[in-house]
This record gives sequence, structure tokens and C-alpha cells, in this order.
Amino acid sequence: MNPLTKCELNLKPIKQQITELVARSVEMGAPLSRNEAKVFLNERLRASVYGNEIYTVLMWQGKDVDTYLHEMVVDAWSGKCAYLSIRRNDREPCDSWRDFQEIKNQLCGPEREAVQVYPAESRLMDTANQYHLWVMPEGEVFPMGYFTPRIVVGNEIHRGTNARQSNR
Repeated sequence: MNPLTKCELNLKPIKQQITELVARSVEMGAPLSRNEAKVFLNERLRASVYGNEIYTVLMWQGKDVDTYLHEMVVDAWSGKCAYLSIRRNDREPCDSWRDFQEIKNQLCGPEREAVQVYPAESRLMDTANQYHLWVMPEGEVFPMGYFTPRIVVGNEIHRGTNARQSNR
């Protein structure tokens, strides 16, 4: 995967975007008013945009991420998180954990941790082949997972276990 570079979205005029967003929201069964659509689009305009031959990533940082924080962490993490919205340029599904890891490393740093949430059905947001990484503040560690030193196995068979890694 080539490095991501900062780029600009080719956007239609804002009034046209609002009209189209309102129409799409009605089609999806979650209608937005023109005012709600305007707020949503203004939020999107605050994102930094990065891309390469495979992916387009919208990145929000700091206070722009605070509306997504649960009240139990808002005091400690306010203004310190990042949010990455990732999609393939061909709009196909993506199943490459390694690509997401590389995107997180390039945009937020290799020592920041991120999480992809599989929410309760009541909070599900599934409208496109779009993927979301929520990046912890610098120095924060997600309170679950492996706490052992780094272990990475290449394409060889892992000694004594028959475990394999794929190039995908």
C-alpha cells in the first residue's frame, strides 16, 4: 500500500449536497431536515482528507471527536482523540486488518491505539462500506487485549503450531 497523502474532496455546491443528503436520508428511512443535513455536512468539512490508490480516509481530531465520547471518559479524553472514517475508492468491502493498522500508524502514529466498535444493534450504523477507527489519546492503552511484548509472524509456518499468516 502506498503512503496516504493529504488531498481535497471534489465536492458539489453545498446547496446541492444538502438536497441530495436529505433525499438519501429519506430513502434510507432516517429522514434529515435541511438544517440537520447542513450540520452533518459542516461536520464533514472539518475533516482532513487523505488518500492513496486504494483508500480515502477522513480524519477528525481533538474537539471535533468529543461528540462521540461517552460521558464517563469525556473529562480525561476531551480534545485528545482522533476518528478515522475509511473507505475503499472502489467502494468495495475491506477485510484487511493490516491496511487499517497501517492507516492508523501513518495518520495518528504507531504507538497510538485504536478500536473498531461492533456496537449493540440499537446503535448500529451501517449505510456503506465505510469503516471507523476510534483512536485513543496519546499514551492511553485500551484496557483489553494482549499486554505481552510484540510478536509478529511472517508468511512462514509458526514453529510448533502449524499457524500460518496470509499476505492478504
